Amino acid sequence: MKRLLTAALALSTFLGLYAQEAVPAQPSHEPAFPELTDWSTAMQEAQTAGKPIFVDAYTDWCGWCKVMDKKTFSLPAVKSYMTDNMVCYRLDMEHNKASHNLRLAYGINAFPTFVILSPNGELMGKLVGYSDSAEWMNSLTEFLAADHPDRPGFPKLAPISWPADIQAYADSDFETRPDAEKMASILAKAEQGSFLWMVIAQNFPTVLTPNDHSYLIDEQAWLGTQYGSDIAEDVLKNVMMRRLYAMSKTASEAEFEEAIQDYLVTFPDDSMTATSMKVRFYKEKGLWSKLVDVLAEQTDANMINSLSWAVYQSCDDSKQLQRATDICGSYIAAQVDAGYAIRDTYAHLLMKTEQWEEAEHQGRKAIELAEASGEDPKETRELLQEIKVKREAVQRAD
Repeated sequence: MKRLLTAALALSTFLGLYAQEAVPAQPSHEPAFPELTDWSTAMQEAQTAGKPIFVDAYTDWCGWCKVMDKKTFSLPAVKSYMTDNMVCYRLDMEHNKASHNLRLAYGINAFPTFVILSPNGELMGKLVGYSDSAEWMNSLTEFLAADHPDRPGFPKLAPISWPADIQAYADSDFETRPDAEKMASILAKAEQGSFLWMVIAQNFPTVLTPNDHSYLIDEQAWLGTQYGSDIAEDVLKNVMMRRLYAMSKTASEAEFEEAIQDYLVTFPDDSMTATSMKVRFYKEKGLWSKLVDVLAEQTDANMINSLSWAVYQSCDDSKQLQRATDICGSYIAAQVDAGYAIRDTYAHLLMKTEQWEEAEHQGRKAIELAEASGEDPKETRELLQEIKVKREAVQRAD
């Protein structure tokens, strides 16, 4: 669990993972915390209790938000600790107007995000992404014990007067993005480093100019004194990732590699994001040999699963398909606890390389694992049916 936009999060939410998201099926249950509907009531409760405000920023479509609520927040020990130390709410970030200022002010575009505010409504910090109960308790206790930076650049959450186009975006529940030219015009009139400028940088980074990019890099220290070094770094990382994302569609390999090196100079400890961007570039350009080379270097199950799925989905090079199948299979053979998602991916690769018998075996094993863990093996069952049809077609052709 990280306080900033982590590489894993960047890969899965900002860029979109290539693999299926293996979210355990979650039956309906009573949420751990009440829905926040009025900020003044929440702040009054927090001030009376002398506790920070915790906000679980979720969306209806976020599978891991549901898992986090059911399997982490709802555990009695976790819930008790949280409610003893904070005033806790959940907040629908797309269909609850109480979320608008929070989402815009702090650039909340990945879910789940967990926001912790002082009793006066000042941002203490953000935690991002799913974690199990043990990891969550470690992260949360560390967070609550820490000294938190002053953030004088942020105004109080309510009320905030937004330019008309940004307000219309919020009023549409963040579905109708403002016209880029209009946003660029608003940006041009905003003072660099001002609150409005930071809001645009966080929520609409594609309209920033090269001069704005340079300002973000050159003024990281000052922006950190205004908004906190975590937010300043988060915004810069988001802007640079957006640039890499755009370049993955248009740049030459040499240009893209130079941009990757620029990113690593700025964020030397974030090689995973650089790797994910390279993968996107190789996929866009059809450089499957290089993508599988990256796959061969991985040791993390999620990365192996994601990259293997990318090859399954889009690659028709039989040599590289077989390489990916072998890498995925070797990982599973070495891991006694290989889970449903990666076995399902392996079964798909085996099917695509026409290794019918082993594909069926791995597909059945994947279904067993899914049923044992409460996951939905629908796609694997569909795969087994597809294998049957393809085998019969091959037999008829013979």
